[in-house]
Amino acid sequence: MKPGRPGRTAPVSRKPTGVVPVRPVSREHRAVSADSADGAEIDRAGLPDDGAAAVPRRSVLRHLADSRVVRVLRSRRLHLGVAGLLFAAVLALGAWRAYRYLYHSPHFGLKHVELSPTYHVDRETILSMAGLEHGQNLFGISPGRVRVRLLRHPWIRSVTVSRTLPDTLHIELVEHESAAAILFEGEAPCQGDGCTLKDSPFYLVNPEGEVFKRATPEELRGRVIITGVSRELQQKNPAAVTRLIRRSLDFLELYGRVPSRPELSEVHHAHDVLVLTLKHQPCSIHLESSDLPRRLEYLDHLLARLDLPLEKVRVIYLDDRENPSRIVVIPEEEESDGSDKSDKSDKSDKVRP
Repeated sequence: MKPGRPGRTAPVSRKPTGVVPVRPVSREHRAVSADSADGAEIDRAGLPDDGAAAVPRRSVLRHLADSRVVRVLRSRRLHLGVAGLLFAAVLALGAWRAYRYLYHSPHFGLKHVELSPTYHVDRETILSMAGLEHGQNLFGISPGRVRVRLLRHPWIRSVTVSRTLPDTLHIELVEHESAAAILFEGEAPCQGDGCTLKDSPFYLVNPEGEVFKRATPEELRGRVIITGVSRELQQKNPAAVTRLIRRSLDFLELYGRVPSRPELSEVHHAHDVLVLTLKHQPCSIHLESSDLPRRLEYLDHLLARLDLPLEKVRVIYLDDRENPSRIVVIPEEEESDGSDKSDKSDKSDKVRP
């Protein structure tokens, strides 16, 4: 043997062992001896008849487990959907039972109706128009329908309906306020005992200038009547009539600021002139409507300096537009004997304040 170099080791020589790796062979293809074959037959004889089908049955179950139907049945989405359906069914059942309890339980029967104070409409009329009965289910009462029914009454202007559990209904009413009356042109006042409310040509107006109902003779007492407005204008342009009524109401408010002025019974609109009819004197006053505050001041000066009583005065004119301070007073005609007849219809006193 040759000595090796220092620092180096000789490689180890490996000799083949003669073992060749063999690939495993399935038992199904391996030869079976006679002894082992007999043992197999004995083992199969000891198995039941369906033992031979065990392997195919397991494959069928595995196939079913991998099928789409089974995957859907095992999916989480299906489970959540079923749970949601059950929850919705429980909610629907609870809602139905709650509905039955609220709308059919005597605990929520109507026992108290609280009304705001009213002057023109009594309690029995309100309850009858609203269709309310004792013991009626509180949730079965529609506040909107009650409001619509009550607004049909001409005196009722606004309605607010609310409920207080378990058995109380609150109704707040606001009535119209009568500020004056109006008589449209072309409608003659009814006369006689057979005059009814349906035949009355007079209507009541509120402070906003709205016509809201026909007026009875009792409702006309103490009301100033506005005339000179045509029914045709009311039908064609109700907004213009409302503005005209408001002007009349503003004038009445201005006129009433001085208590010494004579009481009025009628305000007639004749184009740009207001004709005032006094209530206790047979006298009329003509005012030009361009500057009413100043013309009322002229009227106050005239009444303070007038020698004749108003019972002796027929007409007072303050309607001169070019000369507002010019006032014409026409007294009543005096009765005279047949022998001494004098025409005094043209007699007039002209006064300047």
